Amino acid sequence: MRIFDVNNYKADYIKPACNLTQWARDNKPDVLINGSLYDGGIQTTRRPAGPPVGTVLENGRLVRHEGDYPGIGIKDGKLLFGTPWSDRWDYFMAGYNCPVLHGEYNPPAWQDQYVFESRNYRIGVGQQNGRTVIVTDDGVTLKQYAQNAIRQGVTTLVNLDGGGSRHLYYNGGLVYQSPRIPYNALAFYKDAAAPKDNACPYAEPTRTVSWWSIGEGAKWVQWQLTRNNYPCDVDGYFFAKSVAALKAFQSEHGLTADGICGPLTREELKK
Repeated sequence: MRIFDVNNYKADYIKPACNLTQWARDNKPDVLINGSLYDGGIQTTRRPAGPPVGTVLENGRLVRHEGDYPGIGIKDGKLLFGTPWSDRWDYFMAGYNCPVLHGEYNPPAWQDQYVFESRNYRIGVGQQNGRTVIVTDDGVTLKQYAQNAIRQGVTTLVNLDGGGSRHLYYNGGLVYQSPRIPYNALAFYKDAAAPKDNACPYAEPTRTVSWWSIGEGAKWVQWQLTRNNYPCDVDGYFFAKSVAALKAFQSEHGLTADGICGPLTREELKK
């Protein structure tokens, strides 16, 4: 499971009319995540797609309604969570699949064996410790996705489309790519009022950091891993969870995944 922070970002509801990789290339958001897929087929130049999946509200107009279930609302650029009518949203999307509610597993509103029971790549938006986050997981059922998120302290989680339009673009890079065209999506832009100082408060180590390392150097590596969305406790004790996070980072950045942070890994962490 990976968690991406979007708490200080402005949310924008979009209807891309193209695949999201192309949209990101043309519009340069800081973060881009898919919304509902079309129900009834993929949109092409020869054939329009069917209506969107889930409850969709656009500027007060109900486009599709499948129940007053919790979902994602946008008001004045702020992403919020509730039911379609809770805060007079400018936009509301999803509204049928909120697997975590009030810190507990919330079964789906209806049964769809493929979407909910198959082991898919999962992607959604939620809240962790009062912050807005994007939560991804791979090879899990919906219930496993919810349980893993709860263990990470996620109290609200809205799953976005389990039908194949899973896409995440985060701070300049593709995390997951889908060629399919969603009905809607969320683009995020960094808030100009957000703090600009992102300097690490711990001194960069001059020696390798590995299993059983303790102290300031371990904290530096843990802080950098968390900043790069490989979360671990920044406690100065470089034990199992920190080593696992480091190995995952190394594996996904073309480095030897040995759990040892030397000069090459430090340089990659700082990018």
